[in-house]
Amino acid sequence: MLIKDHLIDDTICAIPVSEYKERVEKTRAKMAGEGYDALILYSNPWHLSNVYWLSNFRAFDGIQPDPALLFLPLEGDPILFCERPIIPYCKDLTWIDDVRPVRPGFEEAMRDIEQTGKFPRIGLVGVQYFALEFYRILEAVFGKEHLHDTDLIERLKCIKSENEIHIMRNAARLADQSLLDLKENIYDGMTEREAVQIMHTSLFMNGADSQAFDIMVQSGINSGRYVLARGTDKKIHKGELLLVDTGVRYRNYVSDMGRGFAYGDVTPQQQRLLDVALMAYEAGIPFLKPGLPSSLASEAIDAVLRDHGFGSMHTAAGNRKCGHGLGMDPEEEYPVMGRAEHILQENMSLAYELTVQLPALGGCRVEDVVIIRKDGPEFLTCFPRNVRWD
Repeated sequence: MLIKDHLIDDTICAIPVSEYKERVEKTRAKMAGEGYDALILYSNPWHLSNVYWLSNFRAFDGIQPDPALLFLPLEGDPILFCERPIIPYCKDLTWIDDVRPVRPGFEEAMRDIEQTGKFPRIGLVGVQYFALEFYRILEAVFGKEHLHDTDLIERLKCIKSENEIHIMRNAARLADQSLLDLKENIYDGMTEREAVQIMHTSLFMNGADSQAFDIMVQSGINSGRYVLARGTDKKIHKGELLLVDTGVRYRNYVSDMGRGFAYGDVTPQQQRLLDVALMAYEAGIPFLKPGLPSSLASEAIDAVLRDHGFGSMHTAAGNRKCGHGLGMDPEEEYPVMGRAEHILQENMSLAYELTVQLPALGGCRVEDVVIIRKDGPEFLTCFPRNVRWD
């Protein structure tokens, strides 16, 4: 039977309006320093944090991919844009007074703003997600020479407040519990899809709001072949390695954790893969401190894997080496672990991870939600890292 303990601590259950307004002031200070007259932020239901971080409004995940855009001038009131049917809901959520329909309201507003002549230098936030529909409007209204890609918001939002960390801690507890419930319910012959269903049941039974990403349970050859994969009809058998990646969205913040398990008795070679992966993971932990480049943890991991003959088996999705930003989105843009120019800072949030795979043996992922504290990392996910399930 699934564990039904209440996991959520709602002592802090919302970000106060004062915090959103403080974020706006921090943003404007950076804008002034970097010479921006305004920012235009884009988000969608899957990359929500840019607009949400300042407005408390998340683009709605409905029948079509509804966008949310925010115009933030250096001086004056911001304007929030969303789909027309959602405006009453948006107004109840946001502290921003000026909420307008995104179609055709965005284009109309941009033409009015351009006519003032007050915004010769505009920063675009979220360009890697920006819908072409809206970029074309900006290009036609302002001209390319006045539009500049910026990561200004990404560099600010990666530093979390204690309110945010509290919410993320709850999301992490849910991820831990989903692994415990899988452990207590798994049996020889269960399919990967059934294992994923157990984890979904656990997450939502214990307080999750929505899915953050596709939960992954990969067994045997699937754990060794695929960096990312949804559960299949393949049956899980003892003697295999399991690669599990779980997480959830809670109050618009997410968790993301991964583990590699030995299910039943495994071969010495399989156990060595798990042991070396954990050794490499732990080698990088001392470098998760403020002021250090994120590349140092990655280099420590790579050194251990190379020394034990697993260097070529270290895999990662995307362009990261050993982790990624994490917070309101499961893959926030900053930091990318492994980049020397991405310097770790106090209260920065990230997913610290490695994945080691060899199709003949299987694969292992070790991943945790981490907050960079003054004296080192605080791990919000706490499930044991080196386990065998009988």
